[in-house]
Amino acid sequence: MSMSIIINSDEAWITKSGIFECVVEETRELFKDNEQNCVNKIYEPLDDFQQYIYLSHVDEECFNLFYNYCMKATDNFPDSERGKIPDKEYLPVILGNWSILLRMM
Repeated sequence: MSMSIIINSDEAWITKSGIFECVVEETRELFKDNEQNCVNKIYEPLDDFQQYIYLSHVDEECFNLFYNYCMKATDNFPDSERGKIPDKEYLPVILGNWSILLRMM
């Protein structure tokens, strides 16, 4: 199954559900308690059982928070709990997809 992050009206990052989960859930975990309004805006479709999140409707502050946490999550992923689940041979695939998303944003 494919899932996506809709970046704006012209761009979307589409990937397999396992990779998507690693990216969006590792990123979600980095948001602080006082940033939950951004989390709610960004993750609302996913939390409502959709197969995407979208960034095009959030303000610049929320977008930048997501981007910065996404970068940080990428760096931390190999040492995270989720990063230990897949075989090590799949880490480059996950991180490669993640870097494509970051470049698109």
